Amino acid sequence: MTKESKNRPSGYAHRINAIIEQALEFAGQEYGSSEGEPNVWNLKRGSAKVELVFHPKRGIIYADAYLAVIPEGDSTDIYRYLLKENLFLNDISLSIKENNIIISFLTNDRDLSSTYLSKMIKKLLVAADKYDNILVEKFNARWSK
Repeated sequence: MTKESKNRPSGYAHRINAIIEQALEFAGQEYGSSEGEPNVWNLKRGSAKVELVFHPKRGIIYADAYLAVIPEGDSTDIYRYLLKENLFLNDISLSIKENNIIISFLTNDRDLSSTYLSKMIKKLLVAADKYDNILVEKFNARWSK
């Protein structure tokens, strides 16, 4: 088995990857694949960078956008803001991983359609591009690398 065929998804994973790539096309989103990782797509909109991942063994698809790094000092206002915004986001959520603020969605591969996934990708990209600017400008967070 060659290295190339080892990294190429087969059967079930290939069908899900095709749905994901069709959803990216429906969303009008250009994407790049991570080298050596057949189930990872890198997306960009404005200042937002999103990683879309499909885990065939778990049957999940998720996307994360690292928005900003929490500022040093009292972060009460930024935490309150994130919690308040999560009430209105529906299907996507703001969270904290280590000192990074991220926005994400998670779905499973059962009954997955390219239309639904396209909607989720668009929603995440628009929100990520919006929130990274707000966090940096209003709350003095630092840009994520």
